Amino acid sequence: MTFELFGLFFNGFLSATLLPGTSEVLFLYLLSTDLSPWLGLMFVSTGNIGGAVLSFYMGFGARTLVSKKSATPVKHYVWLDRFGPVVLFWSWVPIIGDPLVIAAGAMKMPVLPALVWISVGKIFRYLLIASPFLMA
Repeated sequence: MTFELFGLFFNGFLSATLLPGTSEVLFLYLLSTDLSPWLGLMFVSTGNIGGAVLSFYMGFGARTLVSKKSATPVKHYVWLDRFGPVVLFWSWVPIIGDPLVIAAGAMKMPVLPALVWISVGKIFRYLLIASPFLMA
């Protein structure tokens, strides 16, 4: 079971970066075996949040790149500027979530509120996925 948990953590981590990943599929597969839903939830969420933190800090360096290449405001910046860190709840959504986290880092958003909302969103997603197994 140790290798499965490490794989789940690593898959969750990579899925939270700009690299394509399928942490939900692996999580569902492992839940269909004898994996404890709470243990799986802890590993995949921790990995996914860790990957988002990496993306957030990568955004610090992306700020100069975006400002040099783009004269128009990026949609993610507008959302984050208008609604603040609460928008990072949606960091779990495919396609928009990873750039959203990078944009928050590029805006040098306060780390603690950003981390809280990223965590809440990502744990919410995995709780939804695991809910049938948690109720069984």
